[in-house]
Amino acid sequence: MLEDWTIYTWYCLNCKAEVAGLKNRKNQIQVICSTCGTKMIRTIMGRRHDVIDVYAPDGEEHYDQDMRRY
Repeated sequence: MLEDWTIYTWYCLNCKAEVAGLKNRKNQIQVICSTCGTKMIRTIMGRRHDVIDVYAPDGEEHYDQDMRRY
C-alpha cells in the first residue's frame, strides 16, 4: 500500500505563524496553530481548489470590522 506522507504547510490566517500538517483519509489537513490556538481544517477539493475553515480559539470570537462604527 502506497501512503502519501507529504507535509502541507501554510501560514496561520490569524497570527501569520507557519503551520504544517498531514492529510487524513477524508482529504483534509487539520492543524491547530501553536502560537494563537486557531484551528484550521484545509480540505483539498481538486487540483486547483482548496477550502480552509478557520475556527477561533476557545474564549475568542469573530469580530467584524464594520461593527466598530456603530
